[in-house]
Amino acid sequence: MDGVGDLLRPPSIAFVAAGIAVVLSWTSLFAEAGHVPVMDPRDSDGRLDVRRTDVLGTDRPRWKIATYGSWSARGIWDKGFVLVRLDTFGDDRFDFYALVRSTGRAMRGDLYRDRRRKKDVWVSRVYVWRKNRTSVSVRIPVARLATGTDRVHYAWVVQTLFTGPGCRRTCFDLAPDNGAVFEPLPGAPSPTATPTMFPDSRP
Repeated sequence: MDGVGDLLRPPSIAFVAAGIAVVLSWTSLFAEAGHVPVMDPRDSDGRLDVRRTDVLGTDRPRWKIATYGSWSARGIWDKGFVLVRLDTFGDDRFDFYALVRSTGRAMRGDLYRDRRRKKDVWVSRVYVWRKNRTSVSVRIPVARLATGTDRVHYAWVVQTLFTGPGCRRTCFDLAPDNGAVFEPLPGAPSPTATPTMFPDSRP
């Protein structure tokens, strides 16, 4: 995730990179979904413990990430980050990520191509907004992203990172905790089955 270095001050780079390694290293489980809300338990210290994630829309879906505690852009500046990681190729890793961070006054989002052996590539800005002090929303142009051949869905996971009071060694949170969520790609049929968790590698 070298591309983030152009946006973050040096103290932040190490724990953002470490957080990405956590996501890339786990054994995946997948939940089929048709924009099914992901509920997450109170399982992380710090201000960015995820409570619920909702996804709306298809071509340019919106992720609304709600936390248990309240926070401000000023309060998490250079301390807290929200990532939405996307697997569009169906291999053993995530291919894109939206990085949502604070500028000190407001929240900003950028979309990157996460490359395996080369420096990450900035793709575009993404629209970020807040309706209250316990959530942040980000809109990602999924329809414009490169995908694997014959793919009908993509997978996503939300991750937050926070360092500060109560989190001296950085607090991480994942939603869902033990896998990723399937969403239909634009133009693909939506799943009709009841969402379930099942062991698998990348589809």
